[in-house]
Amino acid sequence: MLLTIDIGNTQVVAGLWENKKLVLHWRLSSTIERTEDETWVLMQAICRTRGFELEKTTGVIISSVVPNRTFDSGKMAENICRVRTPWWNPTWIWVLK
Repeated sequence: MLLTIDIGNTQVVAGLWENKKLVLHWRLSSTIERTEDETWVLMQAICRTRGFELEKTTGVIISSVVPNRTFDSGKMAENICRVRTPWWNPTWIWVLK
């Protein structure tokens, strides 16, 4: 599965893709005070209640316009995919296995 995360100024929109099909999507507030761990727990809870496991994610794509949230999400992606996050530029991160 591929996890996609779009971080905006007011909301984070995320989705899970399987075989090129969007199978789950959700929104979270872009609260700057939320930590990487809190975001992980929220996303994991949303997925599990709908029958999906984030631990089975094989790749992550992050788009962001909020620098502070970008770093936290990149660290979260490293924990999910177990790979080093390549930083391409300040607003885009691609983590693929």
